[in-house]
Amino acid sequence: MDLRPEVVHQPVMVQEVVQYLLTKPEGVYVDATLGGGGHSAALLKVLEGRGQIIGLDQDQEALAQAGRRLSSSGDRILLIQSNFSLIDQVLEKMNIAKVQGVLVDLGMSSMQLDQWGRGFSFNRDEPLDMRMNTKTNVTAQDLVNKLSAAELAKLFKRFGEEKKAGLIAKAIVRERQKTPIASALQLAALIQAVSPGPRYGEAKHPA
Repeated sequence: MDLRPEVVHQPVMVQEVVQYLLTKPEGVYVDATLGGGGHSAALLKVLEGRGQIIGLDQDQEALAQAGRRLSSSGDRILLIQSNFSLIDQVLEKMNIAKVQGVLVDLGMSSMQLDQWGRGFSFNRDEPLDMRMNTKTNVTAQDLVNKLSAAELAKLFKRFGEEKKAGLIAKAIVRERQKTPIASALQLAALIQAVSPGPRYGEAKHPA
């Protein structure tokens, strides 16, 4: 049994979301990045009649937490495991041709960063997982230990806009020839060795 306390994500700009998104209290809305369900909880308080929210998230742990948080709302909210990029397909399968609004809160949530074992934080020595959807088979550990230097550099440039992508990729390949890269701390230390920081006055870790 996991006895670690559940991390509750606190959403931002809740009042603004309710004020500007909810234009029709009886409408259908999509929370395309449901997370812990904070925004949806606020929207549900002001929905009326047949108003409904469709909550999407590819992270099943986030869906489970949101489900517990919103359990009293019944069928006024439908939770679906899906990436926000597939919203058109989700709505088509549900025979929904039109919704009144869509909320997309992009980026990592503190819930994912703080949750031990996910591998998103380099402040703890934990497995290098980093999967948003843990049902997928490929982890970050698989990628850094199997991709070529060229493939890693392309990955870092495309998704991280990393200026030193090539140097970091080569350093990873050299290191894994000695020992597999298995933890978030191990990878973070390797990146910091290639791209030292933070410099004076900076708080951002190079990883």
